[in-house]
Amino acid sequence: MDDISNLSDTVTSNGQQLNADDLISADKIITVTGIKRSTSKQQPLSIDYYGMQTNRPFKPCLTMRKILFAEWGTDGRQWVGKSMRLYRDSEVKFGTEKTGGIRISHLSDIDKQAVHNLLVSKMKRQEFTINKLPTYPQADFDQKAAAWIEAIKAGKITLDQVIEKASATGVLTSTQIGVLNEQIKAT
Repeated sequence: MDDISNLSDTVTSNGQQLNADDLISADKIITVTGIKRSTSKQQPLSIDYYGMQTNRPFKPCLTMRKILFAEWGTDGRQWVGKSMRLYRDSEVKFGTEKTGGIRISHLSDIDKQAVHNLLVSKMKRQEFTINKLPTYPQADFDQKAAAWIEAIKAGKITLDQVIEKASATGVLTSTQIGVLNEQIKAT
């Protein structure tokens, strides 16, 4: 609570989902832990992720869902363990007002950069470039995993914090996260 090395949590909104204003100071890399359907026609998907604050899932807009379907497929079970980089696009409009919105710039588990030309309104198309999200180097993981597990078991850091800190270098793969989870549970 006394840590002042990163104050970004002090501007988190109180909404029921991750929103564009939460990304005003920096992009966010999330690793999917689960997908849920909702009854909302505007936002029928909720994506849970490591490090998620309570009741603050990512709810992708229609355009971003199309990109996710094109790149990862329509089976949400296959998205678990995959990662994406989210950013705030201040040009996004709600009606006629520029409100800002969340866009995806990078995805893990894609072979190469992808370009999608999608409808963003009834009469307007926009090109979206999705880059391949780099993964955490296996050699570095092998070198650091034991220390991370020890620190987690000692209560000095959480798995969510390890995943977030590692993302500065590259996203941990689902296999790497699985290894950490197995070792953490082993006593």
